[in-house]
Amino acid sequence: MPADNLRKVAAALFLSAGFLIGAFRYLDKGIYHSYSQWDLRSSVSAVATRLTGNPDPMGEGFAPSFLPPYLPVAYPLLDMIGRFPWPAVKVAWLILICLGLMVAMALTLREISREHENLPQQHRLLLMLSIVLFKGTYLALATGQLSLLIIFLLLGFVYAKESKPWLAVFCLAMATMKIHLALPFYIYLLLKSDFRFFARSAATALALNLVVSVFYLGPVEHARQFIWSLTHFAPEGTNDMTLAGGSGRIDLAPLAVIFGLSGQVLIITQVVVLCGGLAFLFLSRHRLSERMLLFNCNLICFMAYYHRDYDLVLLLLLGLPLIYPRRHEFSCLNFLLLLPIVLPIQRINEWGTQALPAMGFIFNLLGSSMVVSLGVVGWVLNKRDGILGNRRARLQAAR
Repeated sequence: MPADNLRKVAAALFLSAGFLIGAFRYLDKGIYHSYSQWDLRSSVSAVATRLTGNPDPMGEGFAPSFLPPYLPVAYPLLDMIGRFPWPAVKVAWLILICLGLMVAMALTLREISREHENLPQQHRLLLMLSIVLFKGTYLALATGQLSLLIIFLLLGFVYAKESKPWLAVFCLAMATMKIHLALPFYIYLLLKSDFRFFARSAATALALNLVVSVFYLGPVEHARQFIWSLTHFAPEGTNDMTLAGGSGRIDLAPLAVIFGLSGQVLIITQVVVLCGGLAFLFLSRHRLSERMLLFNCNLICFMAYYHRDYDLVLLLLLGLPLIYPRRHEFSCLNFLLLLPIVLPIQRINEWGTQALPAMGFIFNLLGSSMVVSLGVVGWVLNKRDGILGNRRARLQAAR
């Protein structure tokens, strides 16, 4: 079979798997049921317990173990949510987030349509389905993750930066609720030498967090709680990288653990990947578009330190305007290596390690392979006109 036909078959397999499995998730449990929005509930309960001293503020026999690792700007929102009946909050939150998702999709499609004025309707539909049926989107909706709200704020920064800079500053400052998602955007501002915007955004974020902290735990206690939660959160439950394929993490830590890297060696590896990647990006920044520079900043950070599968929605929304015009550059092997992004690899890992313990290494490898998929996306987007493009062109010219 010709290579182009193989590529088309692999693309069809990838899209079909993503759409069918994605649709099954919504039809199987849906995004609203007795246990949905559990991440939001645990965060709200933890804050309410800390503020009131009530170990079960929602009266559901649910006792949070510790405060989530959020900066103070998240507390007014979580505090306000905790003052309303939980059943009403679940519905209101889901409606709010679904509306935000619709706006995010509209902005993404508008961005793609700018370079493709005659965007076919079937392509538009496929792009919408790729967002709605994406594994990370479903998980974020079903768990009530604050990540989705942060992603909307970060997109607000992207699309308001030129026309409404103060709105962009506010969105980026509020996105520091989850600092690990906001950090790449601050790095992006530094790499493009937009020091004035960086200073305004950082100063606004610092001021907001300091002011809010005064009304809640106080600056010192907030800092202490944040550091304590941060160090205790990653090893908690399914966040534990030593669970490898069952962790749901998309960074390199679970994969590194499989090959024996842990402790200080793992930390050094993560620092090297982060600093090395950003240094290479710094040297290549002048030949990248703003969207490509921002995407690469996020991609490097996603691969280097703690992120979960629902955080991938940010990369998807930032990356689709870059991926769509380069969709023909994905090879058959590329599409096969992208399958972990859409497959239920945590369930496959759980089943495989229990049913076939002798093949545990293989199933753990599969379950930790989303970071490889991210590397594939970065390679394809950058090999022609990204951070690798000019180098490849020079090598070809030398030959």
